[in-house]
Amino acid sequence: MVQHIAVGVDDSEAAAAALRWADGLATLAKGSVTAVHAWQEPFVSTYQGVAPSADELIDKARSVISNARKSADVTGNIDSVVVQGSPGPTLVEHARRADLVAVGRGVAGLRPRNERLGEVLFGSTARYVIRHCDVPVAVIPEGAAWSDDPRVLVGIDGSPASIDALRWAVEHFPNGDLHAVQGVEHSDADVELVDLTVDAYRKELDRLVRDVAPSGEGRRQPRTHIAFGAVTQVLVDQSLHAEVVVIGAPPTAPGQERLIGSVSNHAVSYSPVPVIVVPQPASTAASVLLPQSTTAIAKWAGNSVPPKEQI
Repeated sequence: MVQHIAVGVDDSEAAAAALRWADGLATLAKGSVTAVHAWQEPFVSTYQGVAPSADELIDKARSVISNARKSADVTGNIDSVVVQGSPGPTLVEHARRADLVAVGRGVAGLRPRNERLGEVLFGSTARYVIRHCDVPVAVIPEGAAWSDDPRVLVGIDGSPASIDALRWAVEHFPNGDLHAVQGVEHSDADVELVDLTVDAYRKELDRLVRDVAPSGEGRRQPRTHIAFGAVTQVLVDQSLHAEVVVIGAPPTAPGQERLIGSVSNHAVSYSPVPVIVVPQPASTAASVLLPQSTTAIAKWAGNSVPPKEQI
């Protein structure tokens, strides 16, 4: 379980949402939260007057965390840390002593389906943390709320990283309602091929999930679903019926930043619910690949995730 969460805090509503969400997870897991705020000396020209002193900047940084705690209305015991430096590297450094890092994301990223704008609104700090952290990173959209019994979607594409993400979700959301979701792009020409292979493909998918998350001891096995459409948009659409999305990220070589694919980037930028990016350890980088298109071999069987009231 997650025992310690580091949360990047600034004066935004998204940061307050991240703090509130982290507090909920820590309370459930009987863990702790540290709110981290990085401050930097402002550039002041001779026309702007005298720069504030370090003590004044530290006091302001502490007030940022205090205001975020009030805005988040947290109930748990939260530690506070103010550090001089850039937000991204500062948060990554504190992640070395955490099991998970939480950062906020503005709601404006949900409005237009424009990748360039989404990347800007996603935020440079969140992007830096995902690319450099060795622990899972939760990106919390403004207004998101914590749920003690969440419906959790896990994006599966057959890659080792996605399989590790499923393992992480099973371990850290033992009481959650887990759904493994695969996005598949297909054309009308694929219909006959799908009909011929659907049963065999369903069995293979079920076997994979059983291997990763065997049922027993009161644990519910994740349900599997197929969702047709543009793979980059599938998780965003399906997340409308969930409280959390979990996706995997490939391992990196020492000293290199993690590469995030288009599907993960789109989910993090536009999902209306928190997205947890789980980095794959290099030690588990064995391939378990399944096709993403019916033109490759066939496709997974199942249905798109229904709304909660239909379950």
